[in-house]
Amino acid sequence: MIECKNIHFGYSKDPLFNDLSANFENGHIYGLLGKNGAGKTTLLKCIAGLLHLKSGEIDVLGRKSIKKEPEILKDIFFFPENFFLPSLSGEKYYKLYCQFYPNFNEEYFLKTCVDFEIQLDKNLRTLSFGQKKKFYLAFGLSTFAKIMLLDEPTNGLDIPSKTAVRKKIAESLTENQTFIISTHQVRDLSQLFDYIIILHNGKIIFHNSIDYITDNYSIKIKTINQNNEKEEIESIYYEESTIGKIYLVKNKGNNSNIDLEFFFDAAISNPNSIF
Repeated sequence: MIECKNIHFGYSKDPLFNDLSANFENGHIYGLLGKNGAGKTTLLKCIAGLLHLKSGEIDVLGRKSIKKEPEILKDIFFFPENFFLPSLSGEKYYKLYCQFYPNFNEEYFLKTCVDFEIQLDKNLRTLSFGQKKKFYLAFGLSTFAKIMLLDEPTNGLDIPSKTAVRKKIAESLTENQTFIISTHQVRDLSQLFDYIIILHNGKIIFHNSIDYITDNYSIKIKTINQNNEKEEIESIYYEESTIGKIYLVKNKGNNSNIDLEFFFDAAISNPNSIF
């Protein structure tokens, strides 16, 4: 359980978050979306206790993460987009650092490394960027920390690796965990999310479940051959495409599939229309 209460944060004199509040519940995978500079990584760092707020509070599992108490640090794993790995073999690394996480599952870690095609006898510094990323993610998932904060976990991975990562994240979630995944690769990870949060201009403009989206919105397409027809489509947002116009419309109670990237574009283009 994470509670962000009226938080204000900025770098230097420039405000980034203005009275931002949000709750994150156990047993869910949240997709954190936003344009470049919206504050996705910053919010993850604030939750992890790596940045000091100007005002407001963040409670993680009933404690202040900023105090960096061992009781809370053992239950938080932050996977940054860019990270450093020491000049150690994968085997030495996990045996050294797993001691900080009492729920670390060695059997699960070793199996995940096999699935990710990672050789633990190799020096981590000699691995490619994608291999390093998969190794560190394998380690992170195996901690079974209650709070999993993943920043762009699929960025820089090839297609088979992205598929493997999706599967591992999905299978590792327990009812006692909360995953928050920040990403620009919406299509890579959309199958995982059961909640979506959209950051825009220092505020959360959307925070709701995938079920809510599919119950309340749908997509209509007006092909090039139909563009001369007089029928008007009342929409929240539309885009031109090679096949015609694609519209986001309010649903009439019919469950539908939604392209989350298209929904995101609609939300930041017309925030007042998305509720």
